[in-house]
Parts: sequence; C-alpha cells; structure tokens
Amino acid sequence: MAFYSVFFFGFGDGNTSILAIPVHFYGGNGPYYLCLTVDDGNGCSSTYCDSLGSSGIVLKNGGFSINTEAPPVVTNVSMEQQTVSEFKVYPNPVKNNVTIELNITAAALTQVFVTDLIGNNVVQLNNTVLNTGVNKFVWKATNIAN
Repeated sequence: MAFYSVFFFGFGDGNTSILAIPVHFYGGNGPYYLCLTVDDGNGCSSTYCDSLGSSGIVLKNGGFSINTEAPPVVTNVSMEQQTVSEFKVYPNPVKNNVTIELNITAAALTQVFVTDLIGNNVVQLNNTVLNTGVNKFVWKATNIAN
C-alpha cells in the first residue's frame, strides 16, 4: 500500500498552495489567518489554523515572507486506543487554579501537559497509568502570565 500526503495551504490573503514546502510573501504586516490541511490519501485529513503577522516588525517593502520546513518523515505508525470519553477544563478563564477532569474508559498510561498558546510545555501534571473512571487534576496557576 502506498502512502502519500496532499498539502493545502490557505495563506489568509486569498492565496493558496498545494506545495509541501511553499514560500509565501505577504504584502502587508497582517495579521493573517493561515490554514494548513494535510490529507493522507486514505480518508484521513487534518486542518490546523493560526493567525500570524510580522509581529510589529515593519519591513522596507511593507510585508514579510514565510518559509515552511520539510515535514518529518514517518517511519512508524501505531494504532492507539481511544481511552478518554470526556475531557473538562474549568474555570474559563483561569485566574488562580484550573481543574482538569478526564473520564477514562480503560486504564492507560496518560500524560497531561499544560501548554502555552504556541505549544511550549508549561508543566506536566501527569505521566502515570490512570484508572478507569473520572481522574481529576487541580493545577495552581500562580506566577504564570495571563
């Protein structure tokens, strides 16, 4: 069975690309809403969108460029059992403490992370086997920027 991926970039300024590694020039400083859809050709696709801009850096030509990197090479794919039937995080917005509840359908090794808006790990709350049922974590979000 051959595996391939189809890429579709929507750059948020009316331009698109189906190249895996495009370079794109934006004529203004943004923000723009960039979306990437990847389809594996076997009925599985995923889309990720995020806003981007020049972050206040004004270039001479009044815009900025983005350069994408080569996607990682997949050498192994393993099937994972879906074990979380319910996931709750509250309150929203968080002021001091955040409660995370996971309803687990079968005992499983589970990692629970808190990340910032760009995906950096702030704290790891769990890296153990959780039992079937509701598992609750309370994280004291003190000394963390809003």
